[in-house]
Amino acid sequence: MKLSDGDNARIRELLLQLLETTISIIQKEKIRDRIEPEIQTVLRLKVSDFRYGDDGPHFSKGGTHAEKRIYYTPGGLLKKLQDTASYNQTLTFLKNVTINPGREELILKKFVHRNISIYFEKGSISEFELEKNVEILLDDLLFHGNNWYANAALIGIILRPNEFEISQGIRIRKSKKEDFEEDIHTNDTNSWSHGFPPTAFLEFSIRDLKNSTELTKIVEKTVILLRLFRVGSVGLISIDEAHPVVDLSKGIGSGRVIYPNQNRALFNTIIQNDNIEPLRKFLNILPPIVQEDFYNNESTNFISIANTHYSNSLLKDGGIEEKISGVVIGLESIFLKNINEKRKTKLLKSRVARLLVNFNFIPANVQEAIDDAYFCRTKCLHGEHLSESEKQQIKKKYNGDLKNLLFLILEFLRRSILIGIFFHPQRKEIFIEMIDNSFSDENINQELNKFLNQMNLKIANNEQTK
Repeated sequence: MKLSDGDNARIRELLLQLLETTISIIQKEKIRDRIEPEIQTVLRLKVSDFRYGDDGPHFSKGGTHAEKRIYYTPGGLLKKLQDTASYNQTLTFLKNVTINPGREELILKKFVHRNISIYFEKGSISEFELEKNVEILLDDLLFHGNNWYANAALIGIILRPNEFEISQGIRIRKSKKEDFEEDIHTNDTNSWSHGFPPTAFLEFSIRDLKNSTELTKIVEKTVILLRLFRVGSVGLISIDEAHPVVDLSKGIGSGRVIYPNQNRALFNTIIQNDNIEPLRKFLNILPPIVQEDFYNNESTNFISIANTHYSNSLLKDGGIEEKISGVVIGLESIFLKNINEKRKTKLLKSRVARLLVNFNFIPANVQEAIDDAYFCRTKCLHGEHLSESEKQQIKKKYNGDLKNLLFLILEFLRRSILIGIFFHPQRKEIFIEMIDNSFSDENINQELNKFLNQMNLKIANNEQTK
């Protein structure tokens, strides 16, 4: 919904008059002189030399200790204000234009509280601060109302565009200087003070949720799917949440969820301008077809198990050989009927190559990469590491770096997880039989090709090489 030009001008006129009335009451009653602020000692963080590159934000940071004064609006002041013609005229007008009936007074009280806090602290309110608070009020009034909000700090994703909307209520933006400048309590810390700074932020505004746990799960699910768009170590650092509470006098509740032990991203996902539409398509098509237990690390569903190994190899500590071993286990969970299946290496290679040929992979190259990955896994299973000569022999095939082999088989696993999601995660035996029979039965071969091509058209997003 959008206000007409006349309504837009009128609401701003009324809010300006209300602000003038508010300040008049404060000055007449000498309320500001009688209010004792709560004083907190904070570390005021400042950032200089900020730049955003292919591996995220870089900057110099410093901080000084300062006293922060926090003012709370006295109830008597709000009561006096509610008795004025200005307040009631404004409230009546809001009721005529809102799409959130019943919440107009809460929205107006929040506007009043924000401005009073600024005035108590500074003794004045700038035009910029007033306009910012007007925009917040309009946002609540015309768009969000009782929405739940989340701001998720991410690593492992690099944006070329400054920001864009993924779907209604979900936006992603690159991190900026202001994200790292804040006041923090001396006994506290922000969630990235001692780790790697976030490279991007996911912002959510979602209506009619039951609780903050539901909001957190939506954010976490979105990040899991984002990790499947490209092979990338996309991880959560923290989620800042704000949500409606039962007691309307308290306005908005808030909280923070912190995800510890984040490492530097092994592989960054870079989003170019021409990736925006494919990413939107990807993140809007998948959620309705992904089953709930896919997101559960403790699920016995074979696709969920594969995704856990995929994510662990991208995010957790460990050497390259260990990560390669984990990816092989993920592939086995999809393509082997059981761990004791005879000739499992040969079967795994042929089944994976059969599927990926539909995505422009050369079967012989797929099979060779899986052979090399199996060799690394065998070493890990026996508590050994590749010798220097063995490393060099494998590195030669992958541009001199084992990470390139890891990236390649992660791409095999990512594609296979997506195929499993579309096929149906409860039909593993049928899925494997269809692959095996496609080698000898042309009808089944065509049926499998049709399924894979249709799936690829739905989520065609991300031909990538490393």
